[in-house]
Amino acid sequence: MAKKKDESESPICDALVLWPSVLGALVILVTLVPAVPWRKMELDQYLGSRFAVQRYVTLFTISNNMQRGVSWLKLRKDVCRKVQEYAMPNPVGMIAGVVASQTNMVGGSAVGCQQWMKCKNHASTRCSVYTTISIVSLTAMALIAVGAIAAVLTCVFKSFESGKKKKKQDEAKFTTMIVSIVAFVLPTGGVMSWIYVTQSQFKSLQYSAYYPYPAAHAGCYVAPVGCFMLFVAMVAGIIRAQPKKEETAGQDEYEEAEQLPAFPMGADLGMSMPPPDFMGMPPPPPP
Repeated sequence: MAKKKDESESPICDALVLWPSVLGALVILVTLVPAVPWRKMELDQYLGSRFAVQRYVTLFTISNNMQRGVSWLKLRKDVCRKVQEYAMPNPVGMIAGVVASQTNMVGGSAVGCQQWMKCKNHASTRCSVYTTISIVSLTAMALIAVGAIAAVLTCVFKSFESGKKKKKQDEAKFTTMIVSIVAFVLPTGGVMSWIYVTQSQFKSLQYSAYYPYPAAHAGCYVAPVGCFMLFVAMVAGIIRAQPKKEETAGQDEYEEAEQLPAFPMGADLGMSMPPPDFMGMPPPPPP
């Protein structure tokens, strides 16, 4: 009977630890699928026929003008290679620049990006931005994956609590609480970091050139929902791991009793008292 009573002490918190952990893990794992876009760039008329399609951004890829996903690492590698090529001297490009200046041709696009300083600066900015997004994307994917694993482990450790003595059960609840905290903190940090960094990095590209901003899409809304479920599981895990009020009060009374000084009892108390003749003023002398 006592065992059954221990298992039903906090059934609501037990359920809130179990089911939100499972659902939260499934939701955040869905956002790792390449088919789930986190940002979407609408069709821009100013780009003309060079990019006449919508562009989708995921944690690992970004679509090109053929609507095929290109990994951030490959895009970063290609752009940074072009920046290195532009930094190398090119006699043909230098001759073209001299001819353009002599014929009063207007616009740096006439001689190509290699001889156009604004284009070279923007290419360098893109190399830096794509490098940052690549690192943040890989980090976010790792944190989300580890958080999902921790959410599953929360359910596993929760199942290990039954059938144990009171002290062992409290230790198991504390372990479940720690794992639930990890399951919430890691993916939440990865999701929020990716959203904030990509927002700031894409906006920085607009300072030196025209670049359509990719707005938030499905992944930016689905992932926080999964993080909220893991938050509920974490709060429930913290609540159920706290000691009961009766146990805390009993422990305080026991500690207070230990701190009280020990007094002699019984006959020893009477023997320890001084004789009456030695208490107060001395008796008067006999007449």
